[in-house]
Amino acid sequence: MKSPNTDRLQRLTSLTLRSGVIMSLFFMMIGGIAFLTKHSGDVSEFSTFTAHRISVPDIFWAAIKLQSKALINVGIIILITTPVMRVLLSFFIFALQRDRLYAVITLLVMAIILISIASGHTS
Repeated sequence: MKSPNTDRLQRLTSLTLRSGVIMSLFFMMIGGIAFLTKHSGDVSEFSTFTAHRISVPDIFWAAIKLQSKALINVGIIILITTPVMRVLLSFFIFALQRDRLYAVITLLVMAIILISIASGHTS
């Protein structure tokens, strides 16, 4: 039988995931609406693709200025960090419950995530 404390921690985990998805949706919808309002008449050229590098701090500074693309990017960043936060929260839950096996497994999952993120970043 689960303890009331375990149920509370599971609700916290669920709330973390739901909040992250809702915040992400909010930023992407606001940014998308703003982008379409400003650029609805633009003609797109799909024969060439130009990649633009932008740093995370630059994205947040642009979002503070309410730039539509930056708001969409903030939503994407939140969506990416949501499962990472869930893994961190799971680690702390397992550590509080003194479940060493699952705490170690969770740390291994976190290491894999961080290595994946770091290896995807090229200078």
